[in-house]
Order: sequence, then C-alpha cells, then structure tokens
Amino acid sequence: MRLLRRLCDRLIADDRGTIALIFGLVSPVLLVAAASAIEVAIQVKANTELQSVADAAALAAAREIALANTSKAQVKKAAETHAKVSLANSKTLGTSAGKLAVKATVVDSFTGVRVDLTKTWKPIFSGLLGVSDQSAAATATAHVVGSTKICVLGLMDRGVLAGVHLDNNARLTAEDCGVYSNSTSFASIRTDSNSELSAGLICAAGGTMASRSVNFTPEPITDCPKLPDPLAERRPPPVDTCLETNLVVETDTTLSPGTYCGGLTIRDEAEVELEPGIYVIKDGPFNVEDEAELEGEYVSFYLTGAGSTFHFDEDTEISIGATKDGPLAGLLFYEQLDPAVLADAQKRSSFFSMFSELGDLSTMRTHRIKSNNARQLLGTIYLPNSILQIDANAPVADESAYTAVVVRRLWLLEGPHLVLNADYSATDVPVPSSIAGGEAKLTN
Repeated sequence: MRLLRRLCDRLIADDRGTIALIFGLVSPVLLVAAASAIEVAIQVKANTELQSVADAAALAAAREIALANTSKAQVKKAAETHAKVSLANSKTLGTSAGKLAVKATVVDSFTGVRVDLTKTWKPIFSGLLGVSDQSAAATATAHVVGSTKICVLGLMDRGVLAGVHLDNNARLTAEDCGVYSNSTSFASIRTDSNSELSAGLICAAGGTMASRSVNFTPEPITDCPKLPDPLAERRPPPVDTCLETNLVVETDTTLSPGTYCGGLTIRDEAEVELEPGIYVIKDGPFNVEDEAELEGEYVSFYLTGAGSTFHFDEDTEISIGATKDGPLAGLLFYEQLDPAVLADAQKRSSFFSMFSELGDLSTMRTHRIKSNNARQLLGTIYLPNSILQIDANAPVADESAYTAVVVRRLWLLEGPHLVLNADYSATDVPVPSSIAGGEAKLTN
C-alpha cells in the first residue's frame, strides 16, 4: 500500500512539472497575442476617431468660406485649430504621445476644403512586439454647397433626365455663382452641340454628359450632395376674386395687380405697363405674343391652377423686376407646387430615353422664353413642377442685377445665351436668404 502511494505521488509531481513547463513555454505566446489584440483594437478606434476629427475639421473650415472676406489662410487655420482641439479631447488619441500632422487645402475655386490628418504614437507594448511607431491617417473634403450664391438649381431628382441641359449652341454664363443639378442620372448636367457652360461652380449630384465640342468652365464636380429646395418653405400669396377673366390685351394699356382668371394674353403690338404688385395668373396661360411689349418694375407673378404657364414669343420685348416686399419679395415668378403635376413629371422621366427625349418632353409642363429681347428679368424664377425652356437667339437676362433660376429642369436650346448675374448690391430687390446662403457638406 505504501508503495502504491509513493508511485501516485511521483506521478502527480511529474504532471505538475509538465504543466508548469508547458505554461512557461506558452505564456509568452499568449502575452504577445493579447498585446497584439490590444494594439489592433487601439488602431481601429484611432482610425475611427481620426476620421471623425477630419470630417468635423473639414466642415468647420468650409463654413468659414461662406463668411465675407475670408482668406485662404483663415480657412486653413480654422481646419488646423479644430483638428488639434478635437484630438486633444480624444480619449484614444489625445492621451497618446506622438506627432500630429494637419494639412488643410482650399480646393475647387475656393468652394471646398480638403483636410489630411496623420497621427503617430508609440504603442503600449512596443518593446514586447518590436514595433517602434503606430499611425493612423484620415482624409475629408467638404464643400459649401450653394457657395453663398445659387444662380441655377435643377430640382429634377429622379429618372434619367438632366436637371440642366444645354443644346445646339446654347450658352449659360453665371460667373459669380453656382450651377447645380440634383439629378442623379449619369447625365445630371448635359451639354450638346457646341454648348458652353461657365459658372463660379458647376456641381452635379450625378454625372455629366457632353459632346467633344462642349466647354465647361470650371470642370464640373460630380456626385455632389443634393440641395434641398431653397424656396420650399415660402408661402404663396392669397388669391382674391377675379379682377379679369380670359383677358386679351391688343392695345397699349396699363394693368393693375390682381387675379387674372383663365390667364392673360398680350398680343399684336400692344405696349403694356404693369403697376407694382402681385399678378395672380389662375387656371390659364400668361402669354406675350407677336410684337407686344411688357414692362413692369416691382412686379411678381403667382402661377396657380391648371395651365398656368408663361410663354414669351420671339419678337416680344420683356422688361420686368420682382417686388421688393410682401409675400413674393424677390420672386419674379412663383409657381404653386402641385403634387399631381410633379408626380406625373417624375413618372414620365423614369421612362425617357436619353437620345429621344425631345418628343417626350413636349408633354411635360413647360414655361418658355423665346423672346429675343428679354434682357431684364430681375429676381428669382421659381418653377418647382416644370421645365423652363429658353430658346431665344439672343442674350437673356444679361441686363439684370441678379437672376436666379430654381426649376424642375432648365433646358436651353437653339442658341440662347442666358446670363445670370449675382450683383445683389446693385438693386433693392431682395435676394431670398436661401438663395444667397450656403451649407457646408462632406463631399467624400
């Protein structure tokens, strides 16, 4: 019995020694594995935090662009300061020793900022792992969407149609402001046949489509974030009882503000002067035909009901400017948002062929400026349901202090030159703050 006990004690002692030996051999491996896992977790968290800091720094710097008289140096300083303060407060990166490199670059004609961050630090288990340094890097770009001034916004955001389309020698010049299209089509901004588009900024939510003869200045930015409708919150004016019904003017006269039921037609060689105020065009078209002339200062047009579109013939003369106060202050044309018309337009656009759209577009709600003497169109043209078609053979709106166009789709063809100025200080007609303002958004 004693012999058996001694034998058991010896076996137990041998097992303990074996276990101790195995543990001694394995523990360094386990320690290295645990240290590696900790360092990997720190690296992942550092990457996430650094990217958040880069995003926030780019947005902060982009907001500086919207301020008056901001210099590139101020924009860069804003990005660097924001990044350094944010990293100092970071639970992961702020407590680690090391170096931070911040590079801020103003891009795209002073409308955006790119921020590049690199952070290096000494790993906690550097001696154990044989690693001297660990690093994380992040890049973020933000633009001031709206770039403080919007001259064109194509609201078309579904289907294959372009939000802005220039064709057949058309030109669009908006040197001090931006041209935007919300269409996510690969042809969000489309230009054909010797067309030219020049603006302070060209920005498409989708892509661009152009023939070889097309000239963009500057190069368009694609995949931009969509702009919300800047005038969606504006409320229409009240509609009073009919001042006139199915009025046709064929002789020289002066018209007063009020509700024109069934539309308003001015034709022959009539010279019509509009008294200041709001003209409600209800349930019918607003047409200026033949060689008629239309002139009005501080006038705005509210288009409501079926068929309330405007059409200016090629030999007409148009000189109009928006009201400076009241519900339509700054709005030259205000089209009532019609969900049914809008839904129909969106449905139709889903089936359009990019190369046979001319016939299809004729069925969509369209306002048309064909006049070769429509050089004074002062204010904002707001047509959220419709196409604005401009096919004059001469400059349009070029003598206006400012003109902004917010429409479902802008279509220029047959050689017009639409000139959109943004000299807000040259007129007492107010600019809607949503048109003159800008919003900083990440663009990568």
